[in-house]
Amino acid sequence: MIKHNNLSTRAMQMNHSPTEHVSVVAFDRHVDKQRLIRVKEVLHTIGLGRTTLYALIKTGEFPEPRRVGKLSLWVESEVQAWIVRLTDSASKNAP
Repeated sequence: MIKHNNLSTRAMQMNHSPTEHVSVVAFDRHVDKQRLIRVKEVLHTIGLGRTTLYALIKTGEFPEPRRVGKLSLWVESEVQAWIVRLTDSASKNAP
């Protein structure tokens, strides 16, 4: 973690205010937590087959992939959130 004194000195050397630099650091940390994953990793994570995955997407029950060129990529946090919702609803329906 960067100390405020070091941050202020570093920001002044870069001709920025300390608060400007802090917001950039905070933004970088947020971006690091997001990952895009390919279908192979999605299938491994959820434990279902490709046909079932695309059927769930078609019915709106699973997050849609993002298209990047020819690739279909899923936001990992959306896949994880789907798993949490699925397990939460299963535990509510358990006897």
